[in-house]
Amino acid sequence: MTDHRPTPPTQTFLFAGGGSGGHLSPALAIAERIGELEPSGRSLFVCSGREIDATMLSEAKVCFEPIAASPFSVRPRPLLRFVVNYRRSIHAVKALIQRERVDHLVALGGFVSAPVVVAAAKCHVPVTLINLDDPPGKANRWIARRCEQVFSAIDVGQRPRFAQRVVGMPIRRCALAPHDSKWCRNELGLDPARPTLLVTGASQGSRSINALLIALAASDPSMFADWQVCHLCGRD
Repeated sequence: MTDHRPTPPTQTFLFAGGGSGGHLSPALAIAERIGELEPSGRSLFVCSGREIDATMLSEAKVCFEPIAASPFSVRPRPLLRFVVNYRRSIHAVKALIQRERVDHLVALGGFVSAPVVVAAAKCHVPVTLINLDDPPGKANRWIARRCEQVFSAIDVGQRPRFAQRVVGMPIRRCALAPHDSKWCRNELGLDPARPTLLVTGASQGSRSINALLIALAASDPSMFADWQVCHLCGRD
């Protein structure tokens, strides 16, 4: 007997975030989980025009569209650029939402998310904010007032009522350790028996952290004598 029941419509989720790997990795982790729970669902990404965004999203083999969003500034020229790009971004995202028939927006905060949230509101698309910082930045505090749901990856001590729930940091499958710490250290060429210090300034590195580590090693090399150090300094 042939089943003539209609196929359930595909849900389309739009993710807004970018400018750094810290916004994109959690978004990709959530998209992976949606794919597991709802195989017919679609995940699209709106990001900034920065190289890190295109690199990460291309490697993840997801559909993405950069917008002209830029960070807020009080200086005259960057402020004018912010206003112009903000309006352009809202217009571009409204067209994207209508063209792709987006059902839900997941905002990861930051300067990319703000115009996308406005566009979603104009198109009557529900929004969920995933806050990643403590305290929440200005953009997230502004976005939160325009969302149906606000979750936080970490406890927001200074604003206990900011988020409805603390959900933990979304982690991509590729970032989960496949075995125990001894196996992982061997894979990285590290001694499993020695204490290990990981130094990181996130995806783009941090000049101040890089400089601090070098200064500490130069001023007192003995403090690192029993340690093995893995320093992620950023490409530049």
